[in-house]
Amino acid sequence: MKKGVIYSLIAGGVVLLGLVGVYLFGSVFSNSSPGENVFEVNKKSHSENINKPIEKQKTKIFLTVLDGSELIKTIDGEVFGCDDKLLPVVVGENLSPQETLDKLLSYVDDNNNLYNVFANMETPLQGKIVEGDNKVKRIELNGEGLGGGACDSPRIIAQLEKTMKQFPGFENMEMFFNGEPISHYLSERDDEDLTLLPPEGDKIYFGAFPDFGGPEDYVTAKKIVDFNDLVGKNIKWAYFSNNWGRDGLKFPLKKVEDIASTGTIPFVRMMPRKILDTAYDKNFSLQKIIDGKFDEEFHQYAKDVKNYGNMILIDFGLEMNGNWFPWSGALNGGGIKTKYGDPQKADGPERFVDAYRHIEDIFREEKVDNVTWFWHPDVYSDPDVAWNRQKNYYPGDDYVDWIGISAYGPQNPDEDYWDTFPEIMRDTQKNILEIPGIKTKPLVLLEFGVTDHHPLGRKDKWLAGAFEYILNPDSPLQFKAISPWHENWEEDDDLWATIRLDSSPRALATFKKYIANERFVGAE
Repeated sequence: MKKGVIYSLIAGGVVLLGLVGVYLFGSVFSNSSPGENVFEVNKKSHSENINKPIEKQKTKIFLTVLDGSELIKTIDGEVFGCDDKLLPVVVGENLSPQETLDKLLSYVDDNNNLYNVFANMETPLQGKIVEGDNKVKRIELNGEGLGGGACDSPRIIAQLEKTMKQFPGFENMEMFFNGEPISHYLSERDDEDLTLLPPEGDKIYFGAFPDFGGPEDYVTAKKIVDFNDLVGKNIKWAYFSNNWGRDGLKFPLKKVEDIASTGTIPFVRMMPRKILDTAYDKNFSLQKIIDGKFDEEFHQYAKDVKNYGNMILIDFGLEMNGNWFPWSGALNGGGIKTKYGDPQKADGPERFVDAYRHIEDIFREEKVDNVTWFWHPDVYSDPDVAWNRQKNYYPGDDYVDWIGISAYGPQNPDEDYWDTFPEIMRDTQKNILEIPGIKTKPLVLLEFGVTDHHPLGRKDKWLAGAFEYILNPDSPLQFKAISPWHENWEEDDDLWATIRLDSSPRALATFKKYIANERFVGAE
């Protein structure tokens, strides 16, 4: 054998032995995949070394890329929750699990491209890592409120799990909040029977108010069946008013069961009023709600909802930025800042926020997990002043699952204007886009409609313009659900608001043409 060949074999053997050594050395000290953080494990003192890093490893946290953002179109990754994705962000080198958890709970993306569900909470959370039973890693979060909801609950779980599972030993970690399993506080995506999640992809839910009469509470299953037959598609939910002065401040179980019997989700409008035809009804004022005057009734209401056990949608105090309901900010302190709460905030909106939170907090105390909470202003504020903007009434992401808006054209033939739906959106979208949760919560057109027989415009064309806007992927406001108002009523001087979809053959034909689009989904 030639000398050169012998030298080559010797050199090859050395290299081979070296590679084996590297492999064995690596297998002893690391069980992580390439690119992940690697941590020392001392078998004699495992708990003492839980936070001890090896040098020169980048540490990441995982933040949410929201559905509908430009960024989500450019990245790969598994879709979760409300059609979101996760993206890693490097926050340092050699950080321990505890340091990484601290970063996750406080990190804010300065470019506003990524959403951190924890940094967006009303009050910051504190977190620590301990060893639970059988040395299982346990994340213990503590704070005043965890929030959650249809979209934020899966974000909380996904960001925590993905961030912490980059470290060895966290594969089967447990997560707690204020001493209880975190699942007790969250409506997780796994339980789709209890929480209304946004539809997948470009689908849009189709719900409605199917003409439950003048007080909006003459609920029957037949009304729903007749409406479905009229428009040619089954609605996802049926919207009705729970007028506390008519029903009593109690859960309207019979009406809810009638709706559910048709395979439709019951949608309850909590209406704190006793007298229906006036805005000056103080029987259930916001201040009385805040002061706990009705806490006994609210606790029983919450218990009854929990005992009902199926999905319920609730909308408390809708169109609060108008001046036509007793709970409006204008009639509960208005723009005055000296008679209630924070002297930097207008009393009217601040009272509404506190009343909204007060009710939902009672539902949380009763551990109700089958409610999806809607918050619902009008696109127009009346009075149209800065303190009465929609954003000032927002109770916070922790309290809201969906954001809804009302957008009506003229409601009787005597109103001397005719704004198309796209014109209404252009006039109001700036204020809507200023709502704090508008980028993180699904948006629903919760009420819309226009009168027929108006001298300045045609209802069928108004409806066509509305649907063209709703279906346009480039519209500034992207709706994940719509809910037309279907009712006629008599106004002053024998004028009629003809909002029903069948107010004329061509209005109904136009609606049926568009709602047949496969993007609109209702009950099966």
